[in-house]
Amino acid sequence: MNETADSYLARRNPVVKLGVLLLLSLMLTVIFDPVTPSVFALMGVLAAWRLGGVGLARLLKTMAPMLAAAVGIMVANLLFGREVAGDAVLGSWGPFTVTQYRLMMGG
Repeated sequence: MNETADSYLARRNPVVKLGVLLLLSLMLTVIFDPVTPSVFALMGVLAAWRLGGVGLARLLKTMAPMLAAAVGIMVANLLFGREVAGDAVLGSWGPFTVTQYRLMMGG
């Protein structure tokens, strides 16, 4: 991400940065709630912006495909998620049913 040469992250050892990213990625693989990964993503964007000297416009442009994929996955989970017995139905449209569980897992 072309960080500026005088930024805090540019002065750090690349192996340490890679190690921190791998550790965080491994920790996130065992977390299934949607809030924790969202907080980590927001913290990563803020760290790249403030500590790495990367502009917000560049960050958003780089993340646009990821955001589009996330919206697609969310819609797929909402419409085609698994059925849970006794789950509250929030709405339905034809063959599609949105339940509280699907909303939690997809959103």
